[in-house]
Amino acid sequence: MEQHISEQVEPDQVGPTFQAVFQAADDLLRREQRGEQSFGAQEQIRRISRQLLLRVEPDERLDQLELLIGSGSSIATVIDTVMMLGEQHGKYGGEWREGSETLITLSELARLENLALAAIREEASAGSLVKSPRMPDVLTCWATWNRGECRTWVSREITDDDGLLAFLEPFMNDAGAPSASARGPRVERRLDHRTLRPFLEPGSIVDRVRELAKRDSVNEQHKHLLDRYVLDYELLQQATSADGSDVEPDSFAA
Repeated sequence: MEQHISEQVEPDQVGPTFQAVFQAADDLLRREQRGEQSFGAQEQIRRISRQLLLRVEPDERLDQLELLIGSGSSIATVIDTVMMLGEQHGKYGGEWREGSETLITLSELARLENLALAAIREEASAGSLVKSPRMPDVLTCWATWNRGECRTWVSREITDDDGLLAFLEPFMNDAGAPSASARGPRVERRLDHRTLRPFLEPGSIVDRVRELAKRDSVNEQHKHLLDRYVLDYELLQQATSADGSDVEPDSFAA
């Protein structure tokens, strides 16, 4: 598809092609999340989006993107596209170099960020945000743009235990495979306190997480991650009580 876009797609076909890609995005991301495919859907969508934007004049790109955001497209893909464009300006962990490619201007990026924030609010209000693929990434941007608003939404979502479990599940699914630490030993996969900290106080849910881990409806992998979350918290509390220092959970051997 990338090759087809770069060679054959005309400027008046960019809008419909964009719409088709963004409409299919959530399904592709969910399939990948379930392990049904592993072709790097998000990265491929990024590359296709870049190719499409290159097929239209610079002064028309913002219009194309505004239409996408306003059409109710995949919120995960909207946010990732804004991040991709922001990285070109040195935002969101990107590195800007003089003369490097930027598909839109900084003022246009600010406009898109505001539209993306409005789209997140709409998804949250509709009750569909927690079910969105790559929800943690969406929340990270929300917390970057309006942390207080994001945390208020999270506190409402996790009022009951079912809501808390629904909120935590995407973080557990994205916990990742074990990896090697700088010290050499293997580090066990975990539901990391630091990952959740922008959205809530990790210690405020420990007792509830302990009870969730006892539920028969929770699968064994998630039970393990919930139990490990509690253990990390208890070890951190013990270390803090012992010497008054703030020790991160990764300081402990898996």
